[in-house]
Amino acid sequence: MITPETRQPTGLLAGWDCDESSGEAMQSIVDGEKDLRLEGVTWRRGVKGRALDFDGTAKAIWTRHDDFEFTSNGLTFAAWVHTTKDGSIFSQTAAEGPWIHDGKTFFIRDGHLCFDIGWVGVVTGDKQITDGRWHHVAFTWNPWEARVVLFVDGEQDGEGSLSPGGPVEDTIMQIGFTAENFPADPWFSGYIDGIRIYSAFLSEAMIHAVATESGEPLVRAYGVRGDLGARFLILEKSDSDSQMQGAITFDATENDRQGELLEWNGPLSRLPEFISKLEAGSDPVQQRPFEIDRISWPDENPWHSWMRFGDFDFLDDGKAAAISTWNGDVWRVSGLDGRLDKLTWQRIASGLSQPLGLLTRGEPGQEEILVLGRDQITRLRDLDGDGETDYYEAFNVDAMNSPHFHEPAGGLQEGPDGNIYYLKAARHAKLPVHPQHGTLIQVAADGSTSKIVASGFRAPNGVAIDADGIVWGSDQEGHWMPANRINRITPGSFHGNNWSGSMLGAEKLRTDYDLPLCWIHSAVDRSPAAQLRVPDGVWGDLSGKLLGLSYGTGEVYLIIEDEVDGVHQGGLVPLPIETPTGTMRGRFHPDGSLYLSGLFGWSSNKTDPGGFYRVRKTAASLPYPLHIRALTDGLRITFNEPITTETEALASAFKLEGWDYRWSSNYGSPKLDLDEGEEGTTGLEVASATLSKDGKQVRLVIPDMKPALQMHLNWALQFDEIGPAQSFVHFTVHRLASTQEGL
Repeated sequence: MITPETRQPTGLLAGWDCDESSGEAMQSIVDGEKDLRLEGVTWRRGVKGRALDFDGTAKAIWTRHDDFEFTSNGLTFAAWVHTTKDGSIFSQTAAEGPWIHDGKTFFIRDGHLCFDIGWVGVVTGDKQITDGRWHHVAFTWNPWEARVVLFVDGEQDGEGSLSPGGPVEDTIMQIGFTAENFPADPWFSGYIDGIRIYSAFLSEAMIHAVATESGEPLVRAYGVRGDLGARFLILEKSDSDSQMQGAITFDATENDRQGELLEWNGPLSRLPEFISKLEAGSDPVQQRPFEIDRISWPDENPWHSWMRFGDFDFLDDGKAAAISTWNGDVWRVSGLDGRLDKLTWQRIASGLSQPLGLLTRGEPGQEEILVLGRDQITRLRDLDGDGETDYYEAFNVDAMNSPHFHEPAGGLQEGPDGNIYYLKAARHAKLPVHPQHGTLIQVAADGSTSKIVASGFRAPNGVAIDADGIVWGSDQEGHWMPANRINRITPGSFHGNNWSGSMLGAEKLRTDYDLPLCWIHSAVDRSPAAQLRVPDGVWGDLSGKLLGLSYGTGEVYLIIEDEVDGVHQGGLVPLPIETPTGTMRGRFHPDGSLYLSGLFGWSSNKTDPGGFYRVRKTAASLPYPLHIRALTDGLRITFNEPITTETEALASAFKLEGWDYRWSSNYGSPKLDLDEGEEGTTGLEVASATLSKDGKQVRLVIPDMKPALQMHLNWALQFDEIGPAQSFVHFTVHRLASTQEGL
């Protein structure tokens, strides 16, 4: 990996870190003046700290541009952007009305960067950036050569010459919008962070420096794939060369070998993706603990149905499944046997409203299909036996809606009482306008009535129900939600969002909330989805355990549960299960395999449009914690495999830090140390460690142990017949159990 050596450029005119989380103007990093006026802009988590959230109707205006003129001044505009759509990033044009001659706009068209001067011409970049990930983008303007250069992630992306006709007067400089009639998508929809404007034509090296200062480093990485015995060497500087040089060497062999040299550049945080790509092309050394099968689907179909899957459930005793797409179709896929080699797909319904919940119930081969949309629960009825829906029956129409985009209904599950449950999201950054905003809703088994069971949710995604009636759901970081969370939901509980429906018309805001099972920092899972319970008798030591799905990372993780003095707490343990799309829903097949469906439609690390997968557990060993118990002087951790780490090295094999969050109307919360409540984390020293006789339980003595909304425990251990392994536990400690429970 190479990180360019750079120095900060001079000539900074304006810059905004976007970290305020509230207010009507952003503070410039140049002199502290609030000179970026916000019109409809809100906040969310950014590259570092906060970012501005543009919903497609919002913009920001630089109030001190002093009629900057492109004909005589050099300029560089740079920012971190995160979007899935075309739209304007930056413009200089009239404050109102149509696009003007010689106006300037930096925008996205067909997924690519563009720079346009009105009625002069346009320069277009090559790289696709509408992939729902953070990219550093910039343009530099050289007035003496009338030349513009575009950059994406520190690499030149396009250049060209554009000669303005002359100075423009009475203009503004704005972010997030150009003009009512230009470009085709004039409004920006997504997130912008780390905005910088320089009065100079910056070089590529300087763009790297700006990216690092405003967000994170941009790096270049090289990898060799294949059995070549490759090594990377850093060469000494020569007297005539001020830059370090690198070389790749290979072991000498008598026979020819083939391999592949791969190159990648981008933000440092995405480097693991490149490493995974290298590993994916390598021959497996041993059997994986989980095998993932892709269930092929008809991307090309006569209806141009976009196969972004919202939810699914099995039919005909698992031989088939009904699966919905976010755009409103329902398909039946048959042939879900062990080989998956004779799959058939039939579109059986269309025209539904964002169906993110689907449930089948009844005798095998005679199941009814219920589909949850924003508007209602619909029962699909085939009257003539051809498999297609002839009658869309309104099973329950109690759903309430506002025009706001951010309030889908998701997950549809049948409880042990026969009633049906789903979660309804609240509006983003807005007060409730109906009582169902941010609520868990119970629908009678026959669809005749419904009622609100719990409230205080912001953006839940999926629901699970245990045999004892306990409901599980996730929620997303945002306003009144300091971090992501996994909720153990009971009747009447309130889960933190003071802008949910239960607060409609309330004179005072609530000052407390029901505790989650655990909080999840966005660095671990940026967007949790549904949970599900592993059936008894399958998946070995995971039998009966709760699993969590991640829309944000496409992964599946083990959720560990504990209870101290009636207070429930727990955390998550990563599992090596990952799909290339945002994992939304999961169900266990009668044969014991796990089926997963998902889509990419908003912010996620996984950007395949959709996917349907089967996960099979193998006999390969995988060590991981099954339980963690927080004690007044430490932790007791139970693993599924015996630990063989030497006693003297055991304590140093664990690294623990903790932090709290601040519950407020701001978007999310920084990490707060456990002692003073200032920004930062608290390191907790592991003084000693001992093993149980069977080697599966380790007792950590931590003198400064204390409750924490968030704890993160890294471990690196040796295991019998497995060898070295390392991972983490990400968990919450509301209460500490008695030390007498320790070993």
